[in-house]
Amino acid sequence: MSGSVVIPFDLERLFWGTAPWGFYGEIIFRSLVMYLVLLLLLRFLSKRALTQLSILEFGIVIVLGSAAGDPTFYQEIPLFHGITVLIAIVIIQRVYTYLLRHSETIETAMEGTPVLMIYKGVIQSNALESCRLSQEELFQLLRCEGVTQLGELDAVYMEQSGQISLFKADAPSVGLAIVPPWDLCPPKNLAASQAEGGYQERACLCCGTLHGAHAQDCTYCAHKALTYAVQKGSPFYKGATGE
Repeated sequence: MSGSVVIPFDLERLFWGTAPWGFYGEIIFRSLVMYLVLLLLLRFLSKRALTQLSILEFGIVIVLGSAAGDPTFYQEIPLFHGITVLIAIVIIQRVYTYLLRHSETIETAMEGTPVLMIYKGVIQSNALESCRLSQEELFQLLRCEGVTQLGELDAVYMEQSGQISLFKADAPSVGLAIVPPWDLCPPKNLAASQAEGGYQERACLCCGTLHGAHAQDCTYCAHKALTYAVQKGSPFYKGATGE
């Protein structure tokens, strides 16, 4: 307040405030009212809005939380002010959902489009940058889906919701190993002259593109670090995975 003197670490101000003790009963009542109103209004939101949130929907949830929370303990904010905000936000969300269903242009502008992350075992150019995802984070998502090396994959998409959709190849080829995590077992960075056991194919450590035994850099992304391409059961799979 203007002109008031604040005493640092005043325990009474920190823990109890200046409101009379009876106001705690009002806080409980306010919380109950706002909770019931919020539950009622959430019934009118789409089920998708309550599960997989877009960026805008996540912002709406934050606003809902603030509008529901402030009137519960700020004595100068009437309950009806908070309820009005909740109703307005839910109406805005319903209009937003309606526009998404009926306009492809608005949906693309607001929600974005799926991004092709991997095609035929190769990480697509600029896909990671487009999704603001690191290679390590992508590999973590793939391992959670049971993928051990990129040659198992026909296509991987990053959906608008942030989840990945993957489609495995009918006839998996060798590929870049992602199991175990590279933090635990870094893959070998091969020099061009290295060959081991007559094994020919190599994979780019950056994108997973396959190359012959004498390749020095990647023809797809120009990365200069290659490693053995593996598949489960091959002699190099055990060395790459620690099996």
